[in-house]
Amino acid sequence: MAILLIVAIGCSDNKKKSVHKHGLEPFNLTLFTDHFEVFIKTKPFVKGKENKLEIYVTDLYNGYSPINEDIKVVFFENESNTYNEVEIEKKNNLLIATITPSMHGTGTVTVYVNEESVSSEVFKIYTDEHSAEEIGHNDLTPSQVNFNKDQLWNIEFATQLVKLSDFNEIIETSGEIRPAPGDEVVVSAKSSGIVIFGQEGLVIGKPISKGISLFVISNSDISVDNVDTKFQQAKVSLDLAKTNYERNQDLIKDQIISQKELLDSKAEYENALIDYNLHAKNYSSGGIKVSSTIGGFLKNLLVSEGQYVEVGTPLAVVSQNKKLIIEADLTQKHFDKINTI
Repeated sequence: MAILLIVAIGCSDNKKKSVHKHGLEPFNLTLFTDHFEVFIKTKPFVKGKENKLEIYVTDLYNGYSPINEDIKVVFFENESNTYNEVEIEKKNNLLIATITPSMHGTGTVTVYVNEESVSSEVFKIYTDEHSAEEIGHNDLTPSQVNFNKDQLWNIEFATQLVKLSDFNEIIETSGEIRPAPGDEVVVSAKSSGIVIFGQEGLVIGKPISKGISLFVISNSDISVDNVDTKFQQAKVSLDLAKTNYERNQDLIKDQIISQKELLDSKAEYENALIDYNLHAKNYSSGGIKVSSTIGGFLKNLLVSEGQYVEVGTPLAVVSQNKKLIIEADLTQKHFDKINTI
């Protein structure tokens, strides 16, 4: 039993040693004034060891843009009670400040932008790297903000200091998020036939442009309601009606036909033209084209390629996702508060 106990203790010690990591890991500090934000990425400070601080200064009033001019960094060692202005290296909008503490104890970093300044909280300066590795992360209170400033300067993004403020009562409830009226449309089949996808990669989430063909309904192999046959019939009827109308226009000049016959041929031609345009509007050599009346993204795909559909069958749902409605249920005991929500 004694031998087993020694072996068990030995294994436990080895396990602890195996998870220990060496090296100083960086941490972040975020400092604020009413006009600018300072984001600092640094490692724990060790006496006599050079530490390069990556500093990003952001203007909070002018579109969350970078500041890289008229900036000064000062390092204060509390034990020696001395202030040292730090040399700054500029790399585009990134500022690199090199600090080498002369003794252990505590220190602060102050960043000046023009005449305004902001200082970090007091941090420890360790005697050696081993001390900083063992207890540095327990003593430091790093911010949890961790992001690439170069990327965020190019988008509408900002951070701000969390502050205590008054807050109102919360009513816990359930609800549903739904699209706003007119923000979503159902794309339906315009004829009976076999569904053929009009675009490659037609999957949920795909961006959809208004008027671009999503599907083609083909019924060339179907005898009833054949799209190709109806289109050809409409074209033949239009050609005959047009020829007859143009002929009657010549005949009326010689008073060979009556005015009524001319008007009848004109009406027949116009009706044939309407019928032809109706068939030709979405017709292609492969069948009837089906498109969305709005632009957005494909929210739902309701059919599979090769599936037979009837006229009016829903094929897909396209959503703009510009506006949403939140519909929440309120219990009866809170009805008296509904006007204050």
